[in-house]
Formats: sequence, C-alpha cells, structure tokens
Amino acid sequence: MNARRCIPFAKMEGAGNDFVVVVGAPPLADDELGALVRSLCHRRRGVGADGALWIERLPDGAADVFRMHFFNRDGRRVNLCLNGSRCVVLRAVELGWAAGTFAFQTERSRIEASVADDGRVSLAIDAPRAIGGEIALPAGSPAAQAHALDTGDPHLVVPLDAAGFEGVDFEVAARALRHWDAGGSFPAGNNVHFVQTDAEPWRIRSFERGVEAETWACGSGCLASAASLAGDGHARFLTKGGDLIELRRDGKQWILTGPARHSFDGEFLWDGGDVEID
Repeated sequence: MNARRCIPFAKMEGAGNDFVVVVGAPPLADDELGALVRSLCHRRRGVGADGALWIERLPDGAADVFRMHFFNRDGRRVNLCLNGSRCVVLRAVELGWAAGTFAFQTERSRIEASVADDGRVSLAIDAPRAIGGEIALPAGSPAAQAHALDTGDPHLVVPLDAAGFEGVDFEVAARALRHWDAGGSFPAGNNVHFVQTDAEPWRIRSFERGVEAETWACGSGCLASAASLAGDGHARFLTKGGDLIELRRDGKQWILTGPARHSFDGEFLWDGGDVEID
C-alpha cells in the first residue's frame, strides 16, 4: 500500500462555486495530479468541491504575488476560473502575502485584484474574444441564437426572456449544448450559460465542463455574458445561490466584483488512489 500523502487545505467558495485551495506548487506532474484532484473534489470520498487550486507564491520583489494553478474536478487543468480567482485573492490577503491592489498570474494572463472591507473581491480581466456574431443554435434548443466567446476557455451564452428562462428544463437543454461544437468553433464543446436579460439584475444559470453539471455560479460565464449582451458596459448577475456578481467595462478590460468566503481548514490524507467523478 502506498504511503499516504497529507494535503493541508482551505475550503473556500465564491458565490457558491466551491474549491479546495492548497498553498504551494502542484506536487505532481499534471498526468499524475489528476487522480489527486479527483480524490480531493469527490463529494463522498474526498473534501468535495467544483475544483482544486494551488497557489504558488512568487519571490519577494516579483511584479506578481503568486501564480494560480486551477484544475476542474475531473483533474483537467483550466486556463481561467474567476470565482476561484476571487477565493485565492482572499486567501493571499489572509496569509499576509498581499494587501491593497496587487497582481497574480493565471494560465491565461495576469490579473489585478483587490479586496474591499466588506469582503467582496474585484478582478480586472482582459475582455473575452467573440467568435463571430450571433450563431444559430441546433433545432430543439431553447433559443434560436446564441453567442460564442473565448475567455481562455469556451463559453456559449444563450439569452432568454422570463418565460424561456423559467420554462426550460435546464439540465437537459444545457447538457445537449455542452457537447455542441458551436458551429465548428469549439470542437471539444463549451460551458453553457442561460441568461434572462429582461429583468434587473439578470439571472444566470451555468453548466460547466469538467464538473459536467450545473454549478451555482461561473465568473467567466458572467464575463462572457456581459461582454456579449451588455451594450452599456455594465451588468449585474443573480446567481443560482442568490449572490450578486457585477461587471463593468473599463477600457479594454472588465472589472468583475463578487463574494468570496473561507469556509474551513483541514487536512486530506491521500493514498495515491483514484476515483471516478461523482
């Protein structure tokens, strides 16, 4: 039997999107790390989370405070997670690594961040890349057209009115679009977001790759939705868990502001085994 590895962690959540946050560089190569991530994130045999993050502190004097390594619960490394980013920003402040406004690195880019007195975290993010204009959805979809955007990861934004938003069987409709290639733009499928835009704040539901289910919030999905639908450069989103995520355009960037919370600390004992996603 393999010697068990002890993994100290902080359990954190951003608008109900929950994460295991570990200090340090990932301890294994990506092809081996997947088993650890799946074990950590399993909701019956592990800690339970939508994803796992390692925060690697950079040397004193570096322009950026730390590097974030994000993995979906299926063990796959992902370029960007904005709910997870808010959580690790709060964690860095808690650890005394940073204060005020500071920057950190992701797989995709450099992000500037700050934490307000009320605990809400703001991130300055590059605008996503739109994949053409509106694209026609397959027959049987809850809307005729949608928007495809690349934030570093693929997103499909489906605008709906109140009747469409309330009446759709979200899991069924979103799962079908999750594996659609967006007219050839996203061969591996996409994250899917249904957005009700005829009320304020906008309501949003998100089905995420790697989790393969609905999550309570998706920060990069809110970014993609604001970039494609908010003509005035400002949008507020009411998430499944009842939290507010706000976006406003600032030149070539967007400022995303939302909650982050440190739930508890613990240690996970891993024997080197693997589990299937629950």
